Amino acid sequence: MVRDEEAHAVQMRQDAVVGIIEAAVSDLLFLSEVNELAPFLASDGRSSRDALSKELVAFSRRQRSYDQIRVLSPAGMEILRVDSREGGPSLVSEEDLQFKGDRYYFQEMSRCTAGSIYVSPLDLNVEGDEVELPFQSMLRLGLALGVEGEIHGYLLVNLRGSVVFDAFVRAHPDPGATALLVNDEGYWLRGPSPESEWGFILPDRADERFQKLFASEWNAVSSSATGQLMTANGLFSFDTLVPYAEADAIRCAATGASPEIASTGDGGPLHWKNVSWVAADALARTRSVGAAQLAGWNIVGVLILGSGSWGFARWVTRRAELHRKTEREKELLHSTLQKYMPQEIRNRLLGDPARHARLGGEAQDVSVLFADIRGFTRFVERHDPDEVVAVLNRTLTELTAPLRVYGGILDKYVGDGFLAFFEPSADFSDAAQRAVDAARVMQRAFRNLWADAPTDALRELGLGIGIGTGRVIVGNVGSEDAMDYTVVGDAVNVAARLQDLAMAGEILVSQSTYELIPDEDDADVLRETTLRGRREPMDVYKLQEDGPSRSA
Repeated sequence: MVRDEEAHAVQMRQDAVVGIIEAAVSDLLFLSEVNELAPFLASDGRSSRDALSKELVAFSRRQRSYDQIRVLSPAGMEILRVDSREGGPSLVSEEDLQFKGDRYYFQEMSRCTAGSIYVSPLDLNVEGDEVELPFQSMLRLGLALGVEGEIHGYLLVNLRGSVVFDAFVRAHPDPGATALLVNDEGYWLRGPSPESEWGFILPDRADERFQKLFASEWNAVSSSATGQLMTANGLFSFDTLVPYAEADAIRCAATGASPEIASTGDGGPLHWKNVSWVAADALARTRSVGAAQLAGWNIVGVLILGSGSWGFARWVTRRAELHRKTEREKELLHSTLQKYMPQEIRNRLLGDPARHARLGGEAQDVSVLFADIRGFTRFVERHDPDEVVAVLNRTLTELTAPLRVYGGILDKYVGDGFLAFFEPSADFSDAAQRAVDAARVMQRAFRNLWADAPTDALRELGLGIGIGTGRVIVGNVGSEDAMDYTVVGDAVNVAARLQDLAMAGEILVSQSTYELIPDEDDADVLRETTLRGRREPMDVYKLQEDGPSRSA
């Protein structure tokens, strides 16, 4: 049972770190599509700099995982940087921008082709020639910006190492084992003690490696991708994580590009070893407890049943098999739900299954967003199913990326569109503003996606969005045999009808939504509009395409 539990722990931690990397790559791709980026790279004008700065500061305010977001020139000079410190994100003045062309991570990133992702080693932040104190671990992810082999610049984010380590540890709390993360040279990224970590950077810790404590175990761990081994030092369960491969996989899934092979030296792509270690004394205690329990039961069996102790042994065997079967089923359920259900809803259901195992739900004030591709039915009629599916998948991938950035929850795909909702994080108006900001980004992403498409059929596609706000029920509807976790209420119906009414490129919002975003003073009012299925007419507001974005 200990073996099975530790193998499961390693897999859970692996999935957690991969999830962090995937989120960072999605953010990079999202930022690369910001409308203000291309004009900024093409010009040194103050207006283009100010516009991009506002977008990056707004993004950093929402996504607290990043210490810095930088745009670098092809030569490695910072041309824009946003720092996120305790006081919140701020734009760094032009006088304080630094040359990074001599840094190892820029030199490695400069070998990337346009559109490819770079992932640095996980290390400590260095200012000048000194390691920054207190220690700040960083994982840098970069995107080479350009077309047809010509690099126009680089987009680089500094992901806080604490985000990686926190996810790594929280994924499977295990008081009986030690969770270890080791780089490809055996240096501790997360070691048995903080004093043993970062030996490849700190000279006084240069000897602190996995192989110093566990020489024979390192030979097995370093030479195999995954496995388990029992030695005099205890039980070691391990797996190999290749950050670049995970990053490139999400890039390919999002853009439809072909995989690339990392060029990081003769040793191949950077990799980490994810190890769960149960010390020998901990194993001995587990065995002692198990043996004592077994002995006690055997004595009772002898006294009560004579020679019936074989029944208990059989029960123990069945219990162990049941445990292994349960763990396998849990892993299968998790991996299956991951493919068919948004992460927010999946975590909600699995986190409290008893609460969500019945019909019904909870009343909440939310903003609901419906989006639908205009002209797609005509496109389907004229193209092969394979091409239709490829276009739909590419489009929906781009359109749903802003949901994560602005805290929206993808409810379901509906034909060639989708339903999403935004729950309040601070106050009710916050949800409405985030829904509107996400809708604007979706419209820009859609225009950018197909603006230069090779066929008229793709260029003629458009996007209509409707947003409604109000009290809904969030929970399970359907039957006891087949439930759907969704939102139900008048705000959902209003959003759907507004989406029906919206033309390509339009964002229509209800009056209840508009009243919660008071800075929107440039909307066109469609007064006394009767929506399909509603008796009473209502005022509808058509937002301008490039309004303010405040809550990213």
